[in-house]
Amino acid sequence: MKNTVLMTKGSISKNIIKFAVPIFFGNVFQQLYNFVDSIILGNFVGKEALAAVTSSSSMIFLFVGFISGIFMGAGVVISRYYGAEDNATMSLGSVILTESTLSFLGLGAKYPIATWGQIINGVKDSYSLLHYTYIWIPVGMLICLTVIAFNFVGDGLRDAFDPKMKR
Repeated sequence: MKNTVLMTKGSISKNIIKFAVPIFFGNVFQQLYNFVDSIILGNFVGKEALAAVTSSSSMIFLFVGFISGIFMGAGVVISRYYGAEDNATMSLGSVILTESTLSFLGLGAKYPIATWGQIINGVKDSYSLLHYTYIWIPVGMLICLTVIAFNFVGDGLRDAFDPKMKR
């Protein structure tokens, strides 16, 4: 526990820089990998392989960036409640995420009961993952939006009914 950094304590700018520098270097190494991959494909495999990788790379980058943004935004909301030690609204989001995860793994509710985890679990192979994105992407987004919405509603109710929280 000695190396634990609390983002809510101490200098904000120092903590953000400590957090952002590894992410920055991770992105630099990802771009370096893409650069080396393009050189190897162009020189040794052929122009068709290079064209296939470069034509899909911008779509993959868009997809990964979008999903990363959603989860960073959810992380900000969850961190806000964690820092405020508001466990009531966090626990409902945790229940939703836990149920979805258990159902995805096949340990949750069984067949007659439809759950979001079961819907995502239906996309098991890479073919389904690529060709049936209209099944799993909306469900994943709905899980994130529902957890965030419950957190916002809980925050609003706490602000409205808790006299200690009045500003």
